[in-house]
Amino acid sequence: MMTISRSQANRAGKILKTGKISDEYYDAISILDAWRKQHENPAKIFFKKLLEITNKYPNSIATYRLKRKESILNKLNRNNNHFKLGEIDDIVGCRVIVDSVDEVYKIYNEIIDLKQSGYIGIKTIKDYIKEPESSGYRSLHVIINQLCSYEEESRTYRIELQIRTRLQHYWSTAVEAMGEIDGVEYKNPTLSACDNTHRIKSCLKFFKLISELVIAREYKNSKSNKTIESINAELEKPDFREIIEDLTLVQESISIKIHGSFDISEKRLYLLEFSRETQELNVYSYTIDLTDEAIEDYNNSENNIRYKKKYGVNNDASQKKDKNQKDSSITNSITVNTKVRDINRVLVYAKNNEQLYDAYPNYSYAIGKFIDFVETR
Repeated sequence: MMTISRSQANRAGKILKTGKISDEYYDAISILDAWRKQHENPAKIFFKKLLEITNKYPNSIATYRLKRKESILNKLNRNNNHFKLGEIDDIVGCRVIVDSVDEVYKIYNEIIDLKQSGYIGIKTIKDYIKEPESSGYRSLHVIINQLCSYEEESRTYRIELQIRTRLQHYWSTAVEAMGEIDGVEYKNPTLSACDNTHRIKSCLKFFKLISELVIAREYKNSKSNKTIESINAELEKPDFREIIEDLTLVQESISIKIHGSFDISEKRLYLLEFSRETQELNVYSYTIDLTDEAIEDYNNSENNIRYKKKYGVNNDASQKKDKNQKDSSITNSITVNTKVRDINRVLVYAKNNEQLYDAYPNYSYAIGKFIDFVETR
């Protein structure tokens, strides 16, 4: 297989931005595929090292994912952006979820130790816990430089590591779920400046307020600019109650059919494949000594996504399916506007059932935890 350079990836990205279907466009899609696949081995190297760190923290969760091709193309084609394919930092994403802010920084310090030991490099660090985004988003982001060799040629690949607390995770998941309901990318930092509809303004303010509550919960000496009492009073406004009710309806309307076992008797890796359209969740279990096989299965399942309908590209490899897979029965009481109805996959390292539920690649469980936090404030 030909090794793709960063500059080759950048040139392909320019072609993909045009959106003009041609032989050149198909060639660019092939380069995107190859560039994405080249990230698999460096991701495997780093994720195995990350598991050694997170294993020291009893309630920690570690996840691994490759950015979906659809998401990469969407990122390249965002309005007013200057993204280059070869410069996208999060083609590989690893996430660690822990109990407290203190544990976030303990794990971060161990990542710094890896750098000082020469195992990794660090490109950038963005601490959205100490300096939250205007939306209220909080997490610690580290862009890792992982060295890896292909065909006797060494290259550095970027991996985005996010370290966050459970409350920060529930908040972020609820924002994504609200985006699904409204068909709005609430995570887009430019949203408040370019759209002033009443609903969008209400949602942005609601999640900002909840972020203030999370800060108050996570710090004894709250860094929030508002008092708990003033936040609670604002959250009783009709617009905000409507948002909570909408999120509750989504949580109650989702029925998940699980294929595989959630009975955890030891620390394991789980490949979770969730269909947004059918609300079915496939679960595949691996013992820790099969980490390489788990990552390979994850990568293979990602590579088998079909894009013929939208992008004129067809991957004929057959997807792994559970033999007992059946149609699920779903009754929706609220419409979820999903522009992309595909399979959401994540590889999870979990030590018990609750940790596995926290890492679901869907919204129902985390929304429930988010609503519990809001309603018991």
